Amino acid sequence: MDNQKQDWPSWAKYGVPTILTIIGLILGFLYFISSSSKTLEPIEGINIADMFFKMDKLGTSLEKSSFVKEYTDSLIYGKGSYLDLSGTSGGDITLFINLGGRPISCVVNANTEIERQLLLLKKGQKIQFNGLFSGGSVFGGGWYIKNCVLLKSYSDNFILRFYQIVKSRIQGF
Repeated sequence: MDNQKQDWPSWAKYGVPTILTIIGLILGFLYFISSSSKTLEPIEGINIADMFFKMDKLGTSLEKSSFVKEYTDSLIYGKGSYLDLSGTSGGDITLFINLGGRPISCVVNANTEIERQLLLLKKGQKIQFNGLFSGGSVFGGGWYIKNCVLLKSYSDNFILRFYQIVKSRIQGF
């Protein structure tokens, strides 16, 4: 068998394994990049963008009102852009989020650590959230999401690690 390997050209003995190694490294890198932009936390509930898309297809105000009632207090999730932050220290903080041109008011029950992390958000930064659809709206702030939780993801380089804490609160309602 050694004689057969010695008969192979040097490019086949060294080039083919090198090329296969490079291809493997490239594929591994591409897999890492694609998987790093996915949410690390399990996303539960209904995609709020899908909900709005379906609601927009309804014709009358009565149909839309019935639709909103059907989904009131449903666990939802979504991804949007951070717009602004308001509230009082040590209390509820409202995150204003742009979700495809729709304003969302996401209310977070914050402690000191969460407040510090929220203050690091930059306008336009992509954020993922989870909460309960209230069915109501806030004047000038769009749809109101209660018990809002920001989900962490690698793609944002921004970590808010309070999903499990608030998840138990949401399930308690």
